[in-house]
Amino acid sequence: MAKIKKNHRRANTSAAMVARILFLILIFGGYLIYRTFSSNTSSTGLTNKVHTPIAQNEKMLPSSKGELISHAYYTLSYLEEFEQAEWVAYELTKDQLFSKHVPRADNFRMDPLVSSKSAMREDYKRSGYSRGHLVPAGDMAFNEKAMSETFFMSNMSPQKINFNGGIWRELEEQVRDWAKKYGSLYVVSGPFLNDKPIDYIGKNDVAVPSAYFKVLLDMNKGKPRGIAYLIPHDKS
Repeated sequence: MAKIKKNHRRANTSAAMVARILFLILIFGGYLIYRTFSSNTSSTGLTNKVHTPIAQNEKMLPSSKGELISHAYYTLSYLEEFEQAEWVAYELTKDQLFSKHVPRADNFRMDPLVSSKSAMREDYKRSGYSRGHLVPAGDMAFNEKAMSETFFMSNMSPQKINFNGGIWRELEEQVRDWAKKYGSLYVVSGPFLNDKPIDYIGKNDVAVPSAYFKVLLDMNKGKPRGIAYLIPHDKS
């Protein structure tokens, strides 16, 4: 598919942008919570006793503009136009996090399930951006297959190093703390691609998003709760 014309201008960071971000948090988070819980209130698989993999429960997934790819422990929607996933979705449980951890894989590679071919490791080389995980490797350290699947390039998005190792990492750690505390969480995460990308990298023109989102849903104890984050792609 033909790529969007490159545009290296940054997204507007004015008060209007902040207001729009807050509005999108409410709309996106509310929609996803409604879609998830109203479509499957009788058997969500998000209790302490039963954990249905997201990949096996399509009613739990957000709407998709891309190609749906189901791996063993997470599902993604891949957008060829931007050479990355528009979202990833998975369940994170307390049992998984307290399991014995396997070593970090670091085997970055193309996703063989993406029909149009995913971005490549070489697209990020000397780009100045890190390969930012959408499904964190730390969430999938409970077995070798789960860990290895987080290193598909379809699970990567170009992130500034001080964003990836800063506020984004801190939010990932907070999610793990909440999953341990409450038993399980349904996690949807991805790049914000409604604005023009702030950059493109590699020969495949991988888009660099202006922001990233993360939506968390908690169905434990039968009382649905949710929170959504939309974070500008910058040091914070």
